[in-house]
Amino acid sequence: MNKYLILSIILLSGVLAINLHAQEKRFFVPSEISKTYDKGTRAYDGRPGENYWQNTVDYNIDVEIVVAEKLIKGH
Repeated sequence: MNKYLILSIILLSGVLAINLHAQEKRFFVPSEISKTYDKGTRAYDGRPGENYWQNTVDYNIDVEIVVAEKLIKGH
């Protein structure tokens, strides 16, 4: 019985060692992310690159609350 247990452990260790060695060493980068590096909008460490831009907007909202009618009017 001990013989089979030791043999099983050795075989399992061998299979695990082969699987660990066969793992992919490269890091997969999606094409959309790769394009941001090429354009300079994102740096490899994740920070914004030199060509990074961001949309901004300012809103002017005029609102009137009519409590008696439970209404909110605005534009």
